[in-house]
Amino acid sequence: MADEDIYGLPNEREERIELNKRYRTIPLKDTTFRTLRKYFSAAANLYGIIKLRKLYEIISSQCPNLVTREEFLKFAEVAKDEIEGYEILGEDDIYINGRKTPLMDCEVVDNMVFFEEDDKNGRPYYETLKELQEGKPFYIPEKKIFLRYSEYGFNDPTEQSQKLYDFYVECLGMTDLDAEEAIGDHAMALSCNLQNPFETLDFLTEEYGADTELSDKDMETFIQLFQDFSNHSRMQSNRGYTPTEIYEIMPRPKNPTMGLGPNIRKQIASGEISADELRKGVLAANNIPDSIRFSLLKEIADAEKLAPKPKKVGRNDPCPCGSGKKYKHCCGR
Repeated sequence: MADEDIYGLPNEREERIELNKRYRTIPLKDTTFRTLRKYFSAAANLYGIIKLRKLYEIISSQCPNLVTREEFLKFAEVAKDEIEGYEILGEDDIYINGRKTPLMDCEVVDNMVFFEEDDKNGRPYYETLKELQEGKPFYIPEKKIFLRYSEYGFNDPTEQSQKLYDFYVECLGMTDLDAEEAIGDHAMALSCNLQNPFETLDFLTEEYGADTELSDKDMETFIQLFQDFSNHSRMQSNRGYTPTEIYEIMPRPKNPTMGLGPNIRKQIASGEISADELRKGVLAANNIPDSIRFSLLKEIADAEKLAPKPKKVGRNDPCPCGSGKKYKHCCGR
């Protein structure tokens, strides 16, 4: 007798045969089945959580004649029992006393979202993500790009991701392949939550053997590049929008709950407060929402732009070091 019979382990081959039988009762072409699977995986990766009703709306818009509502529901009913990178869940599947949910109101949930814990709030990350998404619209790319999100680690290339890639190759000594994979890793992690750039450096050392002993100047460059990459990365908390995009399209609160204040902005502009140090503090903080974090980072960047440009010292001007000599005979030599 096999171990699986003794211990009652599921026979995956028999389950697969049974699922295939159920799928064959739906009058759809193999190409249609493959397309539907791609849409379900892509939606889970891009959004983290999406109701079947909304997913059907997207599919019908991009592929008007692909599947009827009835065929879609039949597919979803079988797909609920599939072992994929996502779950299809109603309230009664998640909570002990959850209500019986109509299938169209069930959600496609990324496995990383459903099984992860939110250590900051001591609850399932699924509940945190639901709150972060509230009131936000869905980013819906064109069909070709949408379906690319069915690929694990896909990241729609941007100018910012290319600059970070170049930095990894040129300054961290990473191979082209490792740099490309690392960018994909970042994109997957960022889709779920904001990443700390200092933890990212540790990750690059551990996973790819990157040389992350950086000079102060290179560290500043990395933090800025990583922040720009983060601000232009697709995030599940924004239902697929980047932080930069969501900042532009969401209404501003009349009374912001947190900001730098005019005095701090002036001190950043004058150089009394280091913009880099303040930026590091905002990135490392664990107790503020991402929306406020990115708002603060934007305020810091805006204040930096107001800083006066250093005056160029002429060769015959007094040396700024205070020696009393002309610049050309002192520090300008």
